[in-house]
Amino acid sequence: MGTHLVQLNPDGSKRPLAEGFQSARDADVSWDGRKILFAGKHTATDAWDIFEMDADGSNIRQVTRNLGSCHSPIYTSSYYTITEKEPWEQIAFVRYGVDQFDERSPNPATALWTCKLDGSYPQRITYNLSSDLDPAILPDGRIAYASWRRADFQDGTAGRLALETLNTDGTDRAPAVRRDDVARRMPCVTPAGDLIFVEPHDRSNGPGRLAGVSLRRPLHTYMVLTGPRDGLFHSPAPLPDGSLVVEWFPPKDGGGTPGLVRLDLAARTIEPILLPVEGKAIQPKAIAPRPRPDGRSSVVSPEDSEAELYCLDSSANDFRDPSWMPAGTVKTIRILEGMPEGPSRAISFKQLAEALPVLSPRRILAEIPVQPDGSFHAKVPANVPIQLQALDERGLALRSCGWIWARSHQAQGCIGCHEDPERTPPNRVPDALKTDVAMAVVPDLAHPTPDFAKDIAPIIESKCLPCHQGGKQRPELPSAGARDAVALDRLHAAILGPIDAGGAARGTARYVHPGRARTSPLTMHILGTRTARPWDDAEASRDVKPIPAGQAPALTGSETQTIIRWIDLGARRGALPEARRQAPSGSNP
Repeated sequence: MGTHLVQLNPDGSKRPLAEGFQSARDADVSWDGRKILFAGKHTATDAWDIFEMDADGSNIRQVTRNLGSCHSPIYTSSYYTITEKEPWEQIAFVRYGVDQFDERSPNPATALWTCKLDGSYPQRITYNLSSDLDPAILPDGRIAYASWRRADFQDGTAGRLALETLNTDGTDRAPAVRRDDVARRMPCVTPAGDLIFVEPHDRSNGPGRLAGVSLRRPLHTYMVLTGPRDGLFHSPAPLPDGSLVVEWFPPKDGGGTPGLVRLDLAARTIEPILLPVEGKAIQPKAIAPRPRPDGRSSVVSPEDSEAELYCLDSSANDFRDPSWMPAGTVKTIRILEGMPEGPSRAISFKQLAEALPVLSPRRILAEIPVQPDGSFHAKVPANVPIQLQALDERGLALRSCGWIWARSHQAQGCIGCHEDPERTPPNRVPDALKTDVAMAVVPDLAHPTPDFAKDIAPIIESKCLPCHQGGKQRPELPSAGARDAVALDRLHAAILGPIDAGGAARGTARYVHPGRARTSPLTMHILGTRTARPWDDAEASRDVKPIPAGQAPALTGSETQTIIRWIDLGARRGALPEARRQAPSGSNP
């Protein structure tokens, strides 16, 4: 059995829509209430495509073609570029990746795309290495959406399901809600200008409590709207009177039948609309006119393969104690490119659960100095996942951002390093804009990406095995002298050690915290000092066991930096996948 679209009339009668489809889902209503977008497929083996029909179910036409599986369409604001004579209407939708697998699961990754209403000019607008989903249009024309974030293990091995916003051309991605451990998805906007969303209790697609923020100050107005006694909710959608239509599940210790309800948050009332006897009623939408969002213009030029990143002051941050990272602490910015992996790396959930957690491959594009005022400015490849790491004087990553990107020809800026974007930045021209832009469009040979077999294993054998193989030190490390895959696997597993459930980063290894060299016991061992910072919680007071003097050959500065870079890049065992883009002409080799 498939899924179906049904029109529920005021008198309680129901009428099927999108007849002739094996499955139809994800309805969205046009601004005048006369059209409906939906995802559909005619047979069970078809890929999902986007269709549009009149609100009464007639005049069905296909929008997307030959893009693979597409779903969750929404009407967006009008779109304008300086190269076109007139703005055009477009839609946004979720598309499954054809050759990119999700970094946190064995499934293809999903990304947000847009196209014109006739299906032409398809554009990918998000470049996360995990999946993006649940787009919703905001009154100012931006898109709110749910995004899996897993650039490190700070939120555990599964990552974090966060709410983000961005322009309809994919520029200016920003958090929609403050960061914490709560999963958030299914956003919608009320007529009053509040962003309402579901916080699933199981961090997935299931129901959960409702929460919201004011779009005027989203990072400082977060409020939980429902409690355990109210039940659980799924797929909220606004009604013209300001209330919500939402799928409701009664509390476990209370009575009631699951179904569609009208939820008045101000009056704290739940009124039944439809209590289904068979199946589930999900993804409700009101067939009614609604305000048209603001139009958006764009500087994106698809023919340009480069973009720019700049920062006003890398010392600006959101720490509760300003003394933790004062001005001058950040010496260098490392720019990393995330490397998508295709079907060849597809593994099962069982393997993911049993194997040592692994971060996605990434390579160093450049390490650029921070200017005296904390600013930096770099040219980067457009339309690829980018991660920035702020480095201290030892080359240790102090803070790392999630996956960001810049679109073709865009200049993407930020105020600082995890700063509060609702604060007014200093009114000055940063030093970095007065100097030549740093080139980071292809890997810089001066900062090679460490490879475990070629770079790390030889250091371990020459500098660590004299004490850790057959001696009194523990753990004993196996030799990788033969350079065969089995020996390298054993050596890698021994270096990382067993999973330490009580570590600073949940699910990380005992001796190495992939992506966080500063909290890794191995780093403190080879540097002989505590490198964790005050914001690293328990790791900030970890005991340090330096290498005993005279008992092993000393590591050179280059060897130490190689190990630090390897850990901060994820401490991977395997080699990097092949790059899937061409270096732009005129870029540095």
